[in-house]
Amino acid sequence: MLAVEIGFGDVKVIGEGIKMKFPTVLAYGGNGILKGWDKEDGSYLFNGKRYFVGKEALGHPEMFSNRTPEFLIEFGPLFLYKAFKESGIKPDIVALGLAVGYYSRKDTLARKVFSFDVNGEKITLLECSIFPQAVGIWLDWSSSNHSKGNYMVLDIGFNTVDVVFVKEGNVSRDGSWMLEGEGMIKVVNYLSDLIQEKIGVGLIPHTAKWLLEKKSLTVYGKERNLEKIISKLSSTYAERLFSVLEERCGERLKHLDGIILGGGGAYYIRDFIPRRLRNLTIVMEEPEFSNARGFYKTLKTKEGEKHEN
Repeated sequence: MLAVEIGFGDVKVIGEGIKMKFPTVLAYGGNGILKGWDKEDGSYLFNGKRYFVGKEALGHPEMFSNRTPEFLIEFGPLFLYKAFKESGIKPDIVALGLAVGYYSRKDTLARKVFSFDVNGEKITLLECSIFPQAVGIWLDWSSSNHSKGNYMVLDIGFNTVDVVFVKEGNVSRDGSWMLEGEGMIKVVNYLSDLIQEKIGVGLIPHTAKWLLEKKSLTVYGKERNLEKIISKLSSTYAERLFSVLEERCGERLKHLDGIILGGGGAYYIRDFIPRRLRNLTIVMEEPEFSNARGFYKTLKTKEGEKHEN
């Protein structure tokens, strides 16, 4: 069994003794004047083309990504295959996630990943469960906490912010929603613009995301610390995000038992939660893995129940 959350920023992978992630980026392989020099160049053959995937694609001149559900669905099998290779596991049972606003596309994604071919290797799954993102965070938290209250789960991803409400311990369809283009891509774009303005270096989003995590930039051998800039941008982002949440969910926030915060963006806003909401807010440990952890815990529980029966 393996849980794989294919997000717009990173692919997160959780399994027995496995926790890893790699960037959700691709690059076209098999090009260049030295084509054929290294036959084991690390690229993957998928749908008649060769691609580098994840870290191997970063910095490649033909690197590309996309913030549409079509991109995640079309290349879902390739990212899944990379997760299998990196983890050393070729599972029969897999759990995946889709952003709340894209969850209606789950059957299309399932058809893509149930049976596919990479590098001439046929992969067929016995079972694929697809969860809404943010619900995975709830499954992660509630697996070890009292969960009969009313909560808001806030999943701050790279592209989307997913909001799911829990009523008396059960995930509620009412009030669940998604903000597209309002995730950490906002901070990444601001950071990219500042670097272009002050240093004269143009960056694509995934390169800027890497700098956001590294908190420094090296230009011509000189390292520039970005921590103060990132902190200021994160503070502004958090202020705006919580204003939007309070405008849309103000009354509901007053009656919550807690706000559960997950997703990679949690790292950047956890120090800037409004004072009135601090006592309510629970920040998940290693929040970028929380969805995948929740998916995996649920898979294990289901499989355990099957064997008991």
